[in-house]
Amino acid sequence: HSFAPHFLWAYLADAPGGGHGWAGVAVAAAGAVVPVAQVTLLALFAVVYAPERLPFALFTSCFSFVALNKVVTAQYFCWYMALFPVAFAAAGG
Repeated sequence: HSFAPHFLWAYLADAPGGGHGWAGVAVAAAGAVVPVAQVTLLALFAVVYAPERLPFALFTSCFSFVALNKVVTAQYFCWYMALFPVAFAAAGG
């Protein structure tokens, strides 16, 4: 029930005999890279967009956090979908 990008790799690595080889390497790499990407994107959106376009910064921060989270379920889509109309309106749309 997870829509996370690296969920398939973790699922395959947990399968019998799947923790070895390419699946294990992919899970280890995702486990190391994804948190760094989350923090980097959150900091980038805060520094670049928040001073002038706060609604857009909130939306993009929430979207990137949810998209790169280890577990993404349907309820998390409500988080950024609630911010989308505010960001869209603030952008002049």
